[in-house]
Amino acid sequence: MPQVHYKTRDEAFEQLNRIVGRWIDENGGEDTYEWMGGHNFMIHRVGSGASQGLEIIGYDEATGQLKSHFYASDRDMLDNGGRPITYIYNFQNEDYEVALDGMPDRHGSFVGKLTDNDTVITGEWDWIQNGEHMGYKAITRKQ
Repeated sequence: MPQVHYKTRDEAFEQLNRIVGRWIDENGGEDTYEWMGGHNFMIHRVGSGASQGLEIIGYDEATGQLKSHFYASDRDMLDNGGRPITYIYNFQNEDYEVALDGMPDRHGSFVGKLTDNDTVITGEWDWIQNGEHMGYKAITRKQ
């Protein structure tokens, strides 16, 4: 999926509104997306227990893209020399992509579809990390 460039912050944030809420994947994993006060950034909380993550998603006016920084409690989730992982979010009708951005040792993305009035995300994480191909399929439902 080609990277989407939104003309305005409002146009970009309208797409993020589609994922606001609590999501549970078929393996019991949990994600929550909510707007930070002021509606200038979205907070994405990942997981529970020992492996947790926090992602902050915003609009990059210079590129017209939705970009994020992901911070993890578990080094295996981070694995970027201790730095946060950067992602680019793309929405195009039902198509939904979250692509890794600017990481020399890891390349890839989640490519999926938002269906059933934006209550189901079906897709696949696919990436190469330190030369090893990794990934998994996922079905996530809004609660």
